Amino acid sequence: MIRGTLALLLAALCAACGSAPPPDSPQATVNRAISALGGDALRGVKSMEASGTSKHWAPEQSHVADGEPRFAGDSTFTLTRDFGANAVRIDWQRKLAYPAPRIVEVTDKLLLSDGQRNVSVC
Repeated sequence: MIRGTLALLLAALCAACGSAPPPDSPQATVNRAISALGGDALRGVKSMEASGTSKHWAPEQSHVADGEPRFAGDSTFTLTRDFGANAVRIDWQRKLAYPAPRIVEVTDKLLLSDGQRNVSVC
């Protein structure tokens, strides 16, 4: 009785594994994403902007061994992409809390056509 049930369970498992649909190719996934964003209308996009934030921790700067990591600071960034000029600009603002509180602002400009990179630190 147990052998028959086990054989039936094993046969069902093998049938289920053999009939699974093949995964989509990476290109098919990208094509679906492009269609969801507007398809050919994306060719008319002139520029884009993305921004984000992050928190930084210094795990090796605790007051005791294996202690809590020390908070090092916050960062915000804005990335601007101009497709017509083939350029990217990234503005960073880092509010450092450790080792000394201060604000660091960095602007990074990259011209993609000639590989030239201009960085200015404020």
